[in-house]
Amino acid sequence: MVSGEPTLVRTEDVSLVRAAKAGQRERLDEFVERMGCIPRILAAKNARLGHPLHADELADLSQEAFAVVWDRALSFSGRARLETWVARICLLTIMNAMRRKQRRPHRSLQSDLSEKSPSHDLTSQETVRRVDQALSQLEPVTARIIRARLHQEHPFDSIAADVELPVNTVKTRYYRGMERLRRLLGSLDPEEAR
Repeated sequence: MVSGEPTLVRTEDVSLVRAAKAGQRERLDEFVERMGCIPRILAAKNARLGHPLHADELADLSQEAFAVVWDRALSFSGRARLETWVARICLLTIMNAMRRKQRRPHRSLQSDLSEKSPSHDLTSQETVRRVDQALSQLEPVTARIIRARLHQEHPFDSIAADVELPVNTVKTRYYRGMERLRRLLGSLDPEEAR
């Protein structure tokens, strides 16, 4: 661009964002419809990066990116198409998620159990018995979700369809159930009983 040349401002996009933030129903619906680009942008960026994130992680990131777009919407100046502006936010969101994933220590039932009792591994009959005993103390749907996720490695959306619950509810039950399971496995530790 030559200096002194006027910058094209997409006034329609700016108007849409301002009206949506002001709560104008029709414009808000149009804004939400246009934000349907977020999952597609995230999937494309994930593919270009070699698929470091799973489908359920991308679903979470779609919500995260939408929240960032909504929070920052009034800073949109219209110097680019709305979707181009959103694509930048999606890129930052996916990069942040990858950094979080790299920093997060991988915790599993096996590592939790080996911390408690190094002589046991997840394939031993005693460990299987202990895990089954702990799972039986959970609410049945939660235990079913954990089994499907851990043993069969099903994605959250598949489990949600199976148990007929929303994906976010399934995730909440899974993470809360895993936390309870870890506490139960700690209380079932044979070393502590001595």
